[in-house]
Amino acid sequence: MEHCQSWFSTRDRLAATSRCQRTGGGDYHADWFRADSGLQQREHRQRKARRKVVSFINREEVTMTEQGNNSHALDAVRKVGRNQTRSGQVPPASKRESGIALIYLRVSTKEQARTGGGAEGYSIPAQREACYAKAQQLGVTVHEEYVDAGESARSADREQLQKLLKDIKTVRPEFVIVHKIDRLARNREDDIAINLMLRKHGVELISCTENIDDTPSGRLLYGLMAEIAQFYSGNLAQEVMKGLVRKAQEGGTPFRAPIGYINRRESRGGAEFSWVELDPARAEIVQWCLNEYATGEWSAADLVFAARAKGLTTRATATKPQGEISINTMYAIFRNPYYMGVVSYQGIHYEGKHQPLIEPETWLRVQDVLAAHGQQGERDRKHRHYLRGTIFCSGCGGRLHYSRNEGNGGVYAYYLCAKKRTRANNCQRPAVRVERIEEGVADLYERLQVPPETVTAIRDAVTAEMAAEQAEARRSLQHATERKRKLDDERQKLLQAHYAGAIPQDLLASEMKRLTRSLVEADAAISAAKVSQEDVEQVLEAALTAAGHCASAYIRATDSIKRQINHGFFEKLYVGEDGSIERHALTEPFASLIQLSEIHPFDAVAESESGITKRDAAFTRPVVGVRMNTLVGAAGFEPATARV
Repeated sequence: MEHCQSWFSTRDRLAATSRCQRTGGGDYHADWFRADSGLQQREHRQRKARRKVVSFINREEVTMTEQGNNSHALDAVRKVGRNQTRSGQVPPASKRESGIALIYLRVSTKEQARTGGGAEGYSIPAQREACYAKAQQLGVTVHEEYVDAGESARSADREQLQKLLKDIKTVRPEFVIVHKIDRLARNREDDIAINLMLRKHGVELISCTENIDDTPSGRLLYGLMAEIAQFYSGNLAQEVMKGLVRKAQEGGTPFRAPIGYINRRESRGGAEFSWVELDPARAEIVQWCLNEYATGEWSAADLVFAARAKGLTTRATATKPQGEISINTMYAIFRNPYYMGVVSYQGIHYEGKHQPLIEPETWLRVQDVLAAHGQQGERDRKHRHYLRGTIFCSGCGGRLHYSRNEGNGGVYAYYLCAKKRTRANNCQRPAVRVERIEEGVADLYERLQVPPETVTAIRDAVTAEMAAEQAEARRSLQHATERKRKLDDERQKLLQAHYAGAIPQDLLASEMKRLTRSLVEADAAISAAKVSQEDVEQVLEAALTAAGHCASAYIRATDSIKRQINHGFFEKLYVGEDGSIERHALTEPFASLIQLSEIHPFDAVAESESGITKRDAAFTRPVVGVRMNTLVGAAGFEPATARV
């Protein structure tokens, strides 16, 4: 009996049973099951696990749009193993279309799909040829082929792949043929989910170049090739990212240039060269939008309509034609430091090699306007009078708002104090007709005309102060240069900490924005401190000339030019109840030119001769302590007078 229990094959066991029965060896079956209980239990557990997997697959439809969240399928495969998922899943032969195969072809990039000038490049035809040859070798007919041109295998969200997985349910092919398994997926989770779908419907995956049959060695090879494909994809992405970061560090543009610029590429001597240049159809309009928004007198919605009227559109892509810009596009333009010559990549700012559209100071003013509109709210304005934004109430200092009212058969325009109806400051000033305020502003220009003898006195006073300002300018330059050096050091330390993993991405982005703004301000201070005596004299002459002829120029100007002249001369004009200008705040350099001087006093010109009252006599006095960085610089007189 003992030698009977030592046999293991089924055939030998049956023979032993027969012999035991003939020799009267007792109840062989009871003894045999007791001796082999371990083997029976293992087989029972395997059958039970297979039933669970089959039940799960029949219950859950595994699609690639759900694979990212379908961890149950992945857990089942890990527990049971690939060899156990095959059992019990093949539909009956009567329900399968024997001799039918589907082919899947893919290339990763659009460039590969267009290589050689053909509609499909070189790779897809080569894959197709190999797959058809494999189908012929297997003796099956290709029912349909599915081509994803320019689609990455890192994601299963591919149009033709999804169509293939859907058609498997109705076509019921015998094989799905690919050139290599990495054409199907380079993501391990996608690979597992795709294979679950194929095996559920009894479809065998065939590779033209790899032996991935259902033997243990074939399954091992398949697993290794799938892991290698995922490693290749991840490693390639990491290497590409290194190259993009390096390009940004050198001032290049490692992304699609924003609206107003065009990406260019050229092959020279077997090497690829890429650069960014201005878009001749859009750059000037984008530049105009940024400069206008920096004035604070436009809402983003107003600028969108104005830019559309000028012909600004989005750039066409391979899948979308050019179209109208949206307000979100306009806000993206406002916030992008690329337009001032800075490349922002992964939260880090680098000095770019491309041509900037605006000065850094203008970009900072745009950010200030964005912040102000974000706090106060931004409203669209239907009426745009040329005095809006310049005039204020002389009683409470509130801004005057433009209003058009209908009545008595006509439309009447007024300026009303913004604080008139507020609880905090209920201003009692009445509304003033627009015509009366326009006359008051024109009268102010007549009274502020500077006679020739005053021009000479101002010129002499400024020249006398130039020598003292030179020493101060040198100190300012030294201070600004040292500040910029410290900011550069801080920026480098921040980058080193980020590369070491000590700084999270969100903190890096906020710190980079702060440092970029501080560096721009330091550069502006350095530029102002480097102003030469010749620059000061040129701007001084321009300012004195404008002050001597401003009245006649203002009266003859159109409304748009009057608006620019007002912004060039005045920061604020305070309007009285009768529409006259009771006081004013001048812009630089005019504010410096009319400071009271006790060192170089001279009498004001009589009102009968020049129209200048005692209240405005300060304008006819020369300046003491005029700072050169107020006479020449980014915020000085020159930009304003360029519009006059």
